[in-house]
Amino acid sequence: MLDNDRAVELIEGATRAEPFCWCGSHTVAVARDGGVSLSCATLTRPRPRLWRLITLDLIGAHLDRRLIDFADWKAA
Repeated sequence: MLDNDRAVELIEGATRAEPFCWCGSHTVAVARDGGVSLSCATLTRPRPRLWRLITLDLIGAHLDRRLIDFADWKAA
């Protein structure tokens, strides 16, 4: 079970531990699919196909780690 304080601790701890993806872009906490994930910032904005090919974004190995599931959430 999570409360607001614990959720903030998890998000802040994750962004301190992994501030950058392997590609060099910063990481951001993103709410999606019933939870919060720590993701590479390049995954949150659309890029042209040529740019994705040049930067090897097509391989899909960018950081995208689930931090919180809202199913486990209980507001304090």
